[in-house]
Amino acid sequence: MGLLSTAADAAVVLFSLAVAAAAPLIDAQAVLPRRLFPAPLVGLHRWYATEFGDYLAAEPPGFFRGLVWLELLLHWPLSVATLYGVLARRPWAGATALAAGVSVVTAMSAVLGEFLVSGRATHKLLQIHCSSARTGRVVFAGSLYLSLCSAPPGVAAMGVVSAAADAAVVLFSLTVAVAAPLIDAQSVLPRHLFPAPLVSLKRWYAREFGDYLVARPPGFLRGLVWLELAFLWPLALATLYGILARRRWAATTSLIAGVSTLTSMSAILGEIVGSKKATLKLLQMYVPFAVFAVIAILRGLCSSAPRGLLYCGRVTNVRLRDVMYSVHRCKLPGRSYYLGMKI
Repeated sequence: MGLLSTAADAAVVLFSLAVAAAAPLIDAQAVLPRRLFPAPLVGLHRWYATEFGDYLAAEPPGFFRGLVWLELLLHWPLSVATLYGVLARRPWAGATALAAGVSVVTAMSAVLGEFLVSGRATHKLLQIHCSSARTGRVVFAGSLYLSLCSAPPGVAAMGVVSAAADAAVVLFSLTVAVAAPLIDAQSVLPRHLFPAPLVSLKRWYAREFGDYLVARPPGFLRGLVWLELAFLWPLALATLYGILARRRWAATTSLIAGVSTLTSMSAILGEIVGSKKATLKLLQMYVPFAVFAVIAILRGLCSSAPRGLLYCGRVTNVRLRDVMYSVHRCKLPGRSYYLGMKI
């Protein structure tokens, strides 16, 4: 445990503590009836919205409600688990902190995109949300460090379920790798940069599926598309290679991509459902992405390491301070393998 690891622990703990307190007491007022909260908390929420000019908090639009629901259902439990995991030195704390950090960075991309495009954001409001975005990036970097450093060596268990999850994540990553630069990028880049058939394809999709977000991208969607191009697209390519080449770090990239996509889909589905413009065809287009995102998250969490499970795999660079194994050697043609059980 060095200075860098201690600083990462401190940043993750402070961030998780803030989310654990603010999510159920303050942020939840955007989606739950005000009568469920004590008057002082309601007054604090109203003071913040007035003082900082936060029109999203005062009159939350659909995409913001979707993000708050995700915060309550996923981000808040993750923050509580991360608090316990870091303080109790649990090896899985790096994964939960990483998921929480990615979710915050993605949500802040949507919020800041809305602020910049709408032109309604005050200087004070931008300052507080930019600070949140910077904090999210720090937590993401710190949690990525913790995730890479805390996971004990191991090989993911293979089976029918694992193979099916790999296939789903590969299909999801391939879709993102193709669609992001060719279709989605048209929402933020000049149309003349794209061939006419691709422009026509995007217009046909928007008309055929009634996707008003694609036809006239609002600010939050522009922010998400920029994040997709700068972050999610390279991550999808890395995940594709990692799974097909069976790299251990593919579990981490799969987890990051899944959490980022699920956060984006929460904002988009929240806007579509809240606006009451959703058609069945449009929901059928977006819901599968949310399902694929959940599969990618589960694949990332379950494939990180075989903690406490019997496994057979090639053992390299085993450190006794990380894990202790009862080791039995298996002789196979041309290679030395080990059968180990954590004790």
